[in-house]
Amino acid sequence: MKYTLSIIFTLFFFLTYGQDTVFIKYNTASRDNPVSYKIDTLPHAARYKIMYGTQVIPATENQMEATIFKLYLKDATLTPCRNLGEYFPPPSVENIEETAEKLDVTIQFTANCSHEFLCDMEIIDEKTINLIYIGYGGYAQCGCCFGLTYHIEKLKNEDWQTEEPGYLKLEDIIINGQEYTRRKIR
Repeated sequence: MKYTLSIIFTLFFFLTYGQDTVFIKYNTASRDNPVSYKIDTLPHAARYKIMYGTQVIPATENQMEATIFKLYLKDATLTPCRNLGEYFPPPSVENIEETAEKLDVTIQFTANCSHEFLCDMEIIDEKTINLIYIGYGGYAQCGCCFGLTYHIEKLKNEDWQTEEPGYLKLEDIIINGQEYTRRKIR
């Protein structure tokens, strides 16, 4: 009986614990010291929000408020460094593509060459989309030009039981709250 219980316990442990464990390897050394890796585990990883690479920060308060205007930040895609050298352009809205279903906005900015980006979107003053990016992930002693495209989905009116789509009230786009980046949507 004792042997049978230990087999059942062992099987239960392997079937429930090991299925969704994520192993994370990271450097614990400071910049001036040799690399020293540490490995951690996240058991039952489905309970955690693991963020890596360039991506949209999931379900922020800013994004929930943007749904009032029938907009949903679906994805963000990164264009690797396009410009190395002495000239580093300031943040700017490079391209806006609008259809009945979506709004794709491509921005350009200079940031640390080793960064990935967390992306968010907020509506400010009920007429401006503020595209937010936060660089993270490493440090290089150089700056690079990046392109980042925000893929914004327009939510259908029947989903919200309203008459007028709120995104029609929006006039401008800015980047990280910087007024000099303001550009008209239409």
